[in-house]
Amino acid sequence: MASIDDESGSSSKKTVGKRGVTRLQKIHKAKSNGKRIEVQWNSRGQPIKHNSKTFASFIGVTVRRLVPISLDNWSAKKNKEAVGVYKQNIWDEIEKAFIIGEEHRAFVYREAGKLHRAFRTKMARSYLKDSKGGFVKHRPAKYSFCIKQDDWDKFVAQHMTAKFQKVSDENRERALNPQHPYRKSRLGCARLEVDMVEESEVGEINCSQVWKAARVNKSGVIDNENVQRVVDQCEKLTEALSEEERQDLGNGIAKILLKDEEFKDKMILAPCNLGKHWVLLVINLNAEVIYYMDPLNGEPTKHQNFKTKFEK
Repeated sequence: MASIDDESGSSSKKTVGKRGVTRLQKIHKAKSNGKRIEVQWNSRGQPIKHNSKTFASFIGVTVRRLVPISLDNWSAKKNKEAVGVYKQNIWDEIEKAFIIGEEHRAFVYREAGKLHRAFRTKMARSYLKDSKGGFVKHRPAKYSFCIKQDDWDKFVAQHMTAKFQKVSDENRERALNPQHPYRKSRLGCARLEVDMVEESEVGEINCSQVWKAARVNKSGVIDNENVQRVVDQCEKLTEALSEEERQDLGNGIAKILLKDEEFKDKMILAPCNLGKHWVLLVINLNAEVIYYMDPLNGEPTKHQNFKTKFEK
């Protein structure tokens, strides 16, 4: 069993305000020596504490190395066969480097898909066009170790289509104006929750507290009206719950919402952790409709239990 410090994985020297290309050479060296690194997990199946950052970074490095940048949709049916091969190859690499059980395979696949999209976005923003707005024909020299020229050509061609540019403009506009901006950089809610529990005198932290802490500024203050509105609702509703209901905060708040006239004609925003990642439920009580908003494009029909939580 090996242990790698979370801050020692980059091959580039640290410079203020700029990150180099992450290579994680120490992980590869440990892997070549037959040493595997242990990762701790919380009850929701998320990596936490020591080595969790290194684990996430290694998934990203592996994805960049094994999945071509030209793969435009991780979840599309047309790519199912190819993605299946990429997923298995990624899993094989992760197993060689980390002590990880089969129960965490789904997390690795989701994280891989998310990191692949993030890498494509980064390349598009930083390297796709030159200073005059023209498309760059040659792959970035900085990433030549993981991007083949043929794949870069396909990547550029994808971004030149009118359909893609329309979607890109819409996504860019949405990204520039997030309703509930996340403020904790690469920390992640799982690691944030661990830090909060360790600092808490009572030793228990609920999901609404984590959601709030992830959206305060560096001074610990909420400076976004939308975030403040959600926090106020959560705090008000939580105060009305019994101790037993607070243990199941989602069900408890749902019951209060149905009884409180103040919310009868309003849309309710309810951040919810399904055990693997956060989603947003937009609840229309009058219409008896729950809108399921998942950043990983999850299938809402898999969560039929949401319906029972809001039955009168």
